[in-house]
Amino acid sequence: MNAIKIKGLLLLSLLAIASCKKENKKVKNTAATAISTEEYSQKLNEWCEVQFQDNLKRSPIMQSYLGIKTEDYGKWDDISSKSKVEDLELAKQRLSYLKDSVELSKLDEATTLSYQLMKQNQENEIEDFQYRFYDYPVNQMHGMQAEIPSFLISIHRVSDTLDAEAYISRLYGIKPMFAQLVENLKMREKNGIMLPKFVFAKVLDDSRNIITGQPFDESNKESTLLADFKGKVNALEISDEQKKELFFKAKKWLLEGVKPAYEGLISLLEEQQQRATT
Repeated sequence: MNAIKIKGLLLLSLLAIASCKKENKKVKNTAATAISTEEYSQKLNEWCEVQFQDNLKRSPIMQSYLGIKTEDYGKWDDISSKSKVEDLELAKQRLSYLKDSVELSKLDEATTLSYQLMKQNQENEIEDFQYRFYDYPVNQMHGMQAEIPSFLISIHRVSDTLDAEAYISRLYGIKPMFAQLVENLKMREKNGIMLPKFVFAKVLDDSRNIITGQPFDESNKESTLLADFKGKVNALEISDEQKKELFFKAKKWLLEGVKPAYEGLISLLEEQQQRATT
């Protein structure tokens, strides 16, 4: 899942839940009808909230965008093909519930809108599954090769040593995530979907820049991610010894996590660049 889709799903989810929680201000004709409608609508509102929280639980990236820190603060989203199938099955289950278990006539006006939004969202998810290979996870605008470092720099806040350890964990996690990314790119190529030839140079430049500077080479300049991490840790009120230990761990996973992750991506892109025709 690229950053654009992540943000898009976040906005759709927030819209649906905001609508779910919107109060119905329409005056009912009778007290009995008002109670019945209110209770029935509340039931769907609660179901919407459960679905939103489930989406949130399954997306450490979305949690971070919302400023929520959980035990998953050091993790990334699953972007594997398996996760896409799981998303499809979940959408089918939700759509089935909406169609078979909800009586529209019993909902108030605001919750009816929530129902329609949620239903459309699930239908779109199901319809889009067949086109899951028809996008470019890496590209010259908002590709993962640039968005993942940008996320760490702009979104991952470090308020204490636990947050710093989570940052380090995410550095390590880039390696398995990019292994999934490489497989996704290979799968797209098998389906005839590959970057336009002119885009490869930009994406390759982005990728090489991430692993340029210390600790990746002997230059005097620190790499972007190391500089960001050190800046955030230096702002903490902790001992120099604690900072030194955190810096050591970060450098280790930059070399053993980030570097091989980007080298694997670069290797595939260089191969595909030779095969690209347009």
